[in-house]
Amino acid sequence: MKFDMSDYLDNQVKTVAKMMASLDSGTSSTDDADMTTPTKDEMKSALEASEARVDARLANFDTSVKTGFAELRTSFAELRTDMATQNGHIQTQMAEMRAEMHKGTVDIIKWVIGVGLASIGAMFTVSKMTEKPPAPAATQPAPIIITVPAQAPAPVEWRATPAPKK
Repeated sequence: MKFDMSDYLDNQVKTVAKMMASLDSGTSSTDDADMTTPTKDEMKSALEASEARVDARLANFDTSVKTGFAELRTSFAELRTDMATQNGHIQTQMAEMRAEMHKGTVDIIKWVIGVGLASIGAMFTVSKMTEKPPAPAATQPAPIIITVPAQAPAPVEWRATPAPKK
């Protein structure tokens, strides 16, 4: 159960007010018959003492609240400062990470291009090494020459032909 200071103080004030009213009117309740009725001055002094205690408690409470809020303000100011510092560190780290990522990307691109060019060079070299020498132009094979011995001339008959007439 939670203690409520304002209810407690209200009950105390009502009790004292009833007592003051009964003193002023000169009446008393049947419950008070066995008791000695306090005088008006006693009631006033009791009321003043109660008010002094309440005022002291309220002043103490007010001081506690103000001190607590001041401490909260200080804590929040420190927290804001720490957060700003951390934010600066995070921004710096993110910038460094971006630079490293950019460098890594550039390095990867360089390697891909280098490996690509090396692969093309290797393929060119292998193709040149395995290439057959060019076939001679479509030349006909040398003709086969068969030498046939010359025939002996046919014997010519000499006839004397009449001389032409003159």
